[in-house]
Amino acid sequence: MKKIRSFLQRIRLINISMRTKLLLIYLLCVLMPTVIFSYAFSTATLNATRKEKLTLFQQSVDRIAGAVESNAISAFELSSSIYPDEAMYEYINRQYTDTKQCLSDYNAYLQTAWDNMLPYSTNIVLFTVFTDNPTLLNGKHLHRVDADVLASDWYGKYMKLGQNSVFLSHYDEVISSTARVKLVSFIRKLDYFRSGKYTHIIKITFQANMLEKLMRAETLPGNIYVVDSDGNIVAGTPEEAAGQTDTAFLPFDGIPQKPGQIRLQSNIRFMEGWRVVCVLRKDFMTDAVRISWSQILLLVLSITAFASVVIYAIASSFYKRIALLAVHMGKVAKEEYELIPEATKGRDEVGLLITATNSMITKIRLLIEDVYKAKLRETQLELLKKQSELNALQCQVNPHFMFNVLETVRVKSYLRNEYETARIVKYMSRMFRKLLLWNNDLIALREEVDFIKEYLEIQQYRYEEELTFDISVDDALLELKIPKMTLQSLVDNACEHGFSKSRGLKQVRISACVHDNVAELSVYDNGKGMTAEQISDIESTQSRGIGIRNVIGRLEMYYGGHYRFEIRSESGFYTHVALTLDLDELRRSGYV
Repeated sequence: MKKIRSFLQRIRLINISMRTKLLLIYLLCVLMPTVIFSYAFSTATLNATRKEKLTLFQQSVDRIAGAVESNAISAFELSSSIYPDEAMYEYINRQYTDTKQCLSDYNAYLQTAWDNMLPYSTNIVLFTVFTDNPTLLNGKHLHRVDADVLASDWYGKYMKLGQNSVFLSHYDEVISSTARVKLVSFIRKLDYFRSGKYTHIIKITFQANMLEKLMRAETLPGNIYVVDSDGNIVAGTPEEAAGQTDTAFLPFDGIPQKPGQIRLQSNIRFMEGWRVVCVLRKDFMTDAVRISWSQILLLVLSITAFASVVIYAIASSFYKRIALLAVHMGKVAKEEYELIPEATKGRDEVGLLITATNSMITKIRLLIEDVYKAKLRETQLELLKKQSELNALQCQVNPHFMFNVLETVRVKSYLRNEYETARIVKYMSRMFRKLLLWNNDLIALREEVDFIKEYLEIQQYRYEEELTFDISVDDALLELKIPKMTLQSLVDNACEHGFSKSRGLKQVRISACVHDNVAELSVYDNGKGMTAEQISDIESTQSRGIGIRNVIGRLEMYYGGHYRFEIRSESGFYTHVALTLDLDELRRSGYV
């Protein structure tokens, strides 16, 4: 609480008026969080909407790729039905010398069989078997590899690739004497039976607008492209995005990607290297953004207006009364004891405060008039009396007289060869001098240990051979600052209370060591011990034991919460009192 108060004083908040504080509460706790939350919410909403739209668009691209793949599978299945046809291979590998016989054989089987195969897919416009057998006749589904075929776009690409089967994009005529158009064909080499000396190729050609028709089935905010394995644009929608010229396909990489544009892609799995790409417009989120921001802005304005009205009404209900209370308290400071009108106080906490203030003002009047002045005179007289008594008590004892008496006793004991008595008197003289001259409440542990040694020497003289003691102190702790008489009070309790009515050898052990940057101070005695109830009573703030309570109070005053005081005892056996101190905290406080 002190740290918070100090912080508030540093930033001068306590000097700001109540009106300004209420305004700050409104701005910082209502308006600003509303704006920040609305912005964060709108951003998250737009991002979620954007991801959802991109997912839907990607699904559309995937559907286009799936539709193209379906047609590609149909073409492959059509070629697979022709590929193992033994009768076909027998016909196209035979050398004919009679044209009529060649035509008769073709009409007898191949023409009828091949015409019935076309309905496999409505997007396949035709299929043709090309052969380099010069004795065959050209027909609807059969064509010799002549000069026109050798010069065709598709044939050159296929032969250059050298693959057994492939999907190609090319420019060619759908039928003889038609204009060159962009086509997609599946080309496969017919080599199921390798006994012949001729080469045969089947070419299955799709409708010229097949790809555009599949792409128009999906509505996307941008341009859609079908790109072949060479990276060329085969088809596009709208048509101006198709990348088609009269002589060549345009490469897809030649299309510049503008900043902010997003490209969605789906590979056509059955057509190796082919893919469908959608280049979205930069403004595909414009409508969603406009609608979202309009709704959020309306919501923010509504919340802000409602919160402003409510907060103003609530703030006004107590601000005016607090201001009135402050005015009257100022009058009290000027000794003008005017009561606050009852009609303005209300029934809430501020009203209770006003009632209490009026009661206080009334009592102050009574105190000033009847009690306060008389009590003040009485208190002053009492203080003078106590001060006189204290001065008289201090004059009754002369420390120098006591030192001289003890020194005389020590010398006479020594002259009479009573060396033990002389030694004890010397310790008593030293202890008395320290008690009178110890002005600082914080002393080094070394001084406390020296004092305890002298005290135990005297106790040992008292108990003769029944008392032994052991003191073990880590050198690193000799300069540790502790409140004086801390360990001494514990040792005194051990000797006066622990050993009372106890028989046998009496032992006292004092130790001070360091473990894990923690100082551990302890006092142990093998006296009569204590019960759990006695320990609880000693540690209680209501304890009648002045010594232990004084020790704990001074430890709390100097070390705060950075110490631990623990009593362990077993009735009839021992008592162990342990004090642990955090050395890091003591160093920061200057006690080490």
